[in-house]
Amino acid sequence: MTSRRVEYQSVPRQIGKARMRPRVKLLVLIVSLTVAPFVGSSVRADSGNGVDTSLGNALNPAGTSTTKERDPAGLGLQQFSRSPTGFLVTRPNLPVEFTRNEYGWLTSGSIEIGGLSVSGDIGEAKFREYKDLRNGGYINNFDAQMENPETAYFVEALGGAVGRQDQYVGFSFGRYNDWKVKSFYKEIGHVFTSNYRSLWNGVGTDNLTLNGLRPGGTTSPATTDINIGNAALATPYSTLSISRKKGGVRADLKFWENWNVFASFTSEQRQGARPFGLVSGAGGGTGGVETPESIDYRTVDLLAGLQYSDTLNSVNITLASSLFRNNINTLTIENPLFITPPAGALTTNGIALFPRAVFDLYPNNNFYNVKGEYARALPDFYRGNFTALVSASSSRQNDSLIPSTPYAGAVVNGVTGGAWDSTSSLSKQTVGARIDSTLADFALMLKPASGLDLKGKIRYYETRNGLEYLACNPLTGQWGRLINDGSGSAIINTSAYLV
Repeated sequence: MTSRRVEYQSVPRQIGKARMRPRVKLLVLIVSLTVAPFVGSSVRADSGNGVDTSLGNALNPAGTSTTKERDPAGLGLQQFSRSPTGFLVTRPNLPVEFTRNEYGWLTSGSIEIGGLSVSGDIGEAKFREYKDLRNGGYINNFDAQMENPETAYFVEALGGAVGRQDQYVGFSFGRYNDWKVKSFYKEIGHVFTSNYRSLWNGVGTDNLTLNGLRPGGTTSPATTDINIGNAALATPYSTLSISRKKGGVRADLKFWENWNVFASFTSEQRQGARPFGLVSGAGGGTGGVETPESIDYRTVDLLAGLQYSDTLNSVNITLASSLFRNNINTLTIENPLFITPPAGALTTNGIALFPRAVFDLYPNNNFYNVKGEYARALPDFYRGNFTALVSASSSRQNDSLIPSTPYAGAVVNGVTGGAWDSTSSLSKQTVGARIDSTLADFALMLKPASGLDLKGKIRYYETRNGLEYLACNPLTGQWGRLINDGSGSAIINTSAYLV
């Protein structure tokens, strides 16, 4: 980002009702931005907080114009280097040369346009893993700045790779040392493999069906293997990849001399497919095949805070929330392998009933945190410092459970009537998981004499895990779960009943 000019370190303020009214409105707007998603039912998100602080891509990692010159007096001999303590640093740019227009605004900007031409094995996964290197025209980056020395208002924009799968754009505006709004949008692709031969239709959905193969195999393992090989060779290469799209906005406001308030909102969507594993059969599984896992995630991060600081005191209060939603609840995959029928397995014409598997994917979950921090310098009391931190967090999910098997008629240890293919065989219908954490930390540091430091701390930390599940079928009183769908076996392989 463009370095700030020292003439804007202080902005005159007017005191009075006319000055405070619009400030109150802006404060209400920021609070509304943060609270609104909490009251909705369709919010989604992850565990990260805030708005991305740096934008860029593989060809332009700095996220700023390559037409800018680096300051030779800056720390570091290369564009990116590390300090003696290992901190990653980069040399700052030379001061930007502005042009003044007739309205008193200073303006500056640049754009770097060219073309890409690639050859060779351009389909190789690592070559395309986090970048879009297609042939054609290319906007490597652009940036523009406007600022008014009289009013201290500014506008900034930057971006790169516009229209491609690794594009990024950012826009910010505000008043130096007063208020600002920052927004961004970026995309990135993750290619796992570019030579995948998929045996399934419906990649990227919740139901993968075999293309021309019989679920559960044919008449024998040897015949099934030949059929799978022929089907794979007849299938063209395809790509397994995930596309990540993320955008957000943050607002900061200095509403009194020593007080600041901020709020941010980010949303990220991930869609596509990645390699996944499927194992079928009894006794721990005798057949394994690599399948695609469908991905359709949405994450939303919310953050709001209040800050105060003066010569002796510092206060930070933050509210954070991360909400995750998986739009694919369960993944059903048809199994192409022939599995030799184990003892007690359900069979049809001598073929074991392992034609499909059902996976309960990552559940929707929410995370909340409230944190307060306080620090005070005690210059007249042995040059001391006092710090205090209090934090409370809660992680929750209440995913609906799925039956132990999708196959009706499963009999475990010779006991019938278990209805293992329905949720009636479960001790409860939803997970109801919750983990709450509480932290309190107080510290006092004193320097009563030269070369002598004293430090005392009181720390309290507690975690409460509310997850509880009894692996017991209430219809039969049997303990344990099925090892594999239709295998007729349980983890506890002896009859065990409630007393």
